[in-house]
Amino acid sequence: MLMSLAFLSSQTWQDHLRKGSGYLRGFFLIGLISCVAICLVGVVLTLTDADAPLSFRSSYWWNLTDALECWFAYRLFSYYARGEWFASRAIFWMKAIAALSLVRGGTNIWHNLHFYRAGFFWGNLRPELHVGDLYQPHAQSLVLQLIICAQYFLTQLLHNVVFGCVILFIAWIMDEGRKLQEEQELTV
Repeated sequence: MLMSLAFLSSQTWQDHLRKGSGYLRGFFLIGLISCVAICLVGVVLTLTDADAPLSFRSSYWWNLTDALECWFAYRLFSYYARGEWFASRAIFWMKAIAALSLVRGGTNIWHNLHFYRAGFFWGNLRPELHVGDLYQPHAQSLVLQLIICAQYFLTQLLHNVVFGCVILFIAWIMDEGRKLQEEQELTV
C-alpha cells in the first residue's frame, strides 16, 4: 500500500514526464533528420533528372513542413524534459505547431479541391502527382471520384485543421494557467 502511494507523488510523475519528454525529444530529432534526408534525396534526384518511381518535385513543401513540425516538437519537448511545463517559450512552440498544422491543413484542402476540380472539368486525372491506385484510369467514375475527394477532404480536415485547433486550444489553456500562476506568485 505504501509503495502505491509513493508512486503517486508529484515528484515521481514529474520525473516520468521528464523522462518521457526526453524520449519524445529524441524521436522528433530523428524525424527531423529523416525529413531533411528525404528532401535532400529529392533535390539530388531533381537536379540529376533521374527517373525515380516517386516524384519528389511536388513533395518539397510537405518535407519542409514535416521537418519544421519535428523541429517545433523537438523544441517543445526540450522545455518539457527540463520540467518547464508552463514556460512561455514552451507555449510559443505549441502555438507554432498548431499554426503549422492549420497552414498544412488549409494547403492540403486547397490542393485536393483544386486537383479534383481540374480532374472533373478536363477529365485528366494525373496519377504522377499522387501515390495510390485510386488515381488510375479504372477510377474514372464520377461517383467514385466524389467519394475519394470527400475522403481526402475529411481526412485533411480532421488530421490537420482539427488537430491544429485542439493544440491551439490546449496552448491557450496552458497560457492562462501560466498567467494565473504568475499572478498567484505576485499576491503571495
